[in-house]
Amino acid sequence: MARRLSALFVALMLVPAAALAWLGWRWLEQDRALEAQRARERQERALQSAERILDDREPEPPDGAVMVVIRPQSVELFPRTRLLYYPFLEALPEAPARLFEPGEEHEFRRQDHGRAIAAFRELARSRDEAVRAGAVVRLARNLRKAGRLDEALEVYQQLAAADAVAVGGVPAALVARRARGALLAEMQRPEGLRREAEALAADLAGGRWRLERGVYLHHAEQAGRWLSGARGPDAQQEALAAAVARLWEKWSTGNEASGRESFQSQTLVWRSTPERMVALVAGPTFGEPRELFQASRPEAVEWTADGTHLLFASGSELWRIPAEGGQPQRLGLKTLFAHPTLSVHPDGRRIAFTGGEQKHEIWVLENFLPELRAGR
Repeated sequence: MARRLSALFVALMLVPAAALAWLGWRWLEQDRALEAQRARERQERALQSAERILDDREPEPPDGAVMVVIRPQSVELFPRTRLLYYPFLEALPEAPARLFEPGEEHEFRRQDHGRAIAAFRELARSRDEAVRAGAVVRLARNLRKAGRLDEALEVYQQLAAADAVAVGGVPAALVARRARGALLAEMQRPEGLRREAEALAADLAGGRWRLERGVYLHHAEQAGRWLSGARGPDAQQEALAAAVARLWEKWSTGNEASGRESFQSQTLVWRSTPERMVALVAGPTFGEPRELFQASRPEAVEWTADGTHLLFASGSELWRIPAEGGQPQRLGLKTLFAHPTLSVHPDGRRIAFTGGEQKHEIWVLENFLPELRAGR
């Protein structure tokens, strides 16, 4: 009998426990579904907002967005910025390979590095920057093969600023920078290698050269190995470069005159013709509300005429805060009444406010804030 009662008691306890577990699972599923729905709604709002901006052809996109104009062998971004990599490799002047054939005959077929050094040293005196860059790279390479490593380092340094010409399709300065790193690693000079790798990583992250993705990744990975896996470029930079590559692919196929999509947590909206594509790339924070400040009981809020500040009343005092955020500034003006409303004149020189206790009155202040004049 006691066993039956125990079994019955356990069964009675299991039923509500199972019910609670089922309810918990249902609530969790509902929370997940609600969050997914909210994410879809945020994404749709961002897409609609991006389309409006693109259709209005605003010259300066809002915070969190970049305008992209794509043409054959040309990509422009507004506001102006440099990409980590581009959909194509920039065509830079490069010396014809035939000029270096005599020296390479000594280098590769005869293994005579002394004569190869003499041949390339002569060409390195050329007034043509492209010829000079090609000769310097080959000269340093042969000095390295001859065991003259310090001389090779010095010769590579001559190309530190050679960004406008190419060697093997890659900017000469980048070729030299990577070669110096390899030499310093071979010479077991960790401090020099670290400085060289940091400089290479900084140049790549800053978009110093217009590289295609494969060339960029090859050099970025090498710099990372030299720096023992130190943190790479910002994730937003990587995402923007990938988004531009995606837009280039869309435009190159020529199948869509307009479109929109979400790509790697970004919003892409574009309009294209055979001659060009104009697109907006908006990051994950685009269209999301942003807190500028916290105030105790702000009662009226109004934009200044030039859109650079927000005015607000708190109590009976007027304040302003930069549109990008920061500390509110007291203007030294009082509305005299509680619960006012504000209105700024388009010329930025006058403000009107209403307020009252037993009766409402309208007041106008002139020249209340000369520095807020509209830039018109």
